[in-house]
Parts: sequence; C-alpha cells; structure tokens
Amino acid sequence: MKCLVVGHVVRDIIKKGNKVLERLGGGAYYSALALSRFCDVEILTSFSNLPEEWIKELEAMAKLQVVPPSEATTTYELMYLDGNRRRLKLLERASTINELPNEEYDILLINPVAGEVPPLPWLPALSKGFHLLRLTYRGGLSVPQVLGKLSTCPSTAHS
Repeated sequence: MKCLVVGHVVRDIIKKGNKVLERLGGGAYYSALALSRFCDVEILTSFSNLPEEWIKELEAMAKLQVVPPSEATTTYELMYLDGNRRRLKLLERASTINELPNEEYDILLINPVAGEVPPLPWLPALSKGFHLLRLTYRGGLSVPQVLGKLSTCPSTAHS
C-alpha cells in the first residue's frame, strides 16, 4: 500500500521547568511513524535545517519529498505550565506546500501544523478515488499566523 503524508515536520523545543529538550515532531512525523508499520510512506514537507540523525530517522520510515526549498524549519516552543497545560509558541515557519505530487496513492493524509497547506492543492485529490483520504486540518485553522503568538493547549495534544 502506498501512502502520502503532507505537512511540515517540526523542530519542537520542549521546556519543562529547568529542562530544555529538542526533538522531531509535527503531525506529518507522527502520521508517517504510525503508517510506516503497514504502508510505504512518502512525506511531502518543507524544512531548512534538521539534525542529520533526524533526517536519517525520517528516511528510515518514509521517502522524503522536501518541496519547496525553505529558508526556515517550522519550530515550536512547548512550555509546560503544569501537568495539564502547555503553551505553544510558533518560532519559525517553513515554506507553504502548494502542490501535491501527480502520483497514485492508496492513502492521502493532509496534516498541517502551521497553515502550510492551503485548501486548493488537495481539492482535486477528493476526486481521485483514494482508499482513504484524511484531512486533519487542525493546524491549518487553529495555529496563529503571526510568529511568536501564543496559544494554550492540553498537554496531551501533539504538536
């Protein structure tokens, strides 16, 4: 089975008390991780610089299509306020993804985290007859369009 995941892979900077941790995140990453267990996954994403070990991790689970080239990597600061709340701050945003590949996929999962997938590219996909088409548009609608704007989310939500 061939699956396409569309959205930014993300650099998460996690702050809990005095501890700071950086890790790979974003809906495209977590979706590809889950789908890779039963599907040949491709990730259509955009980023600038990621640590080499993160790129190797991504390439171990999926074929990467990085388009368009970007001068930034979508980066979130996740500051944990207590056990149940965290504050998200968008520090940087990679380029918008304006086109889908002209290939056949069994599953198409569109999973933006910073408004990176405008509605137009995926509208024609609705008529292609995918076995499964999933539009997870939370990040397309709820993430602030201004860098640095804050929002508070339950700590169980993934970036």
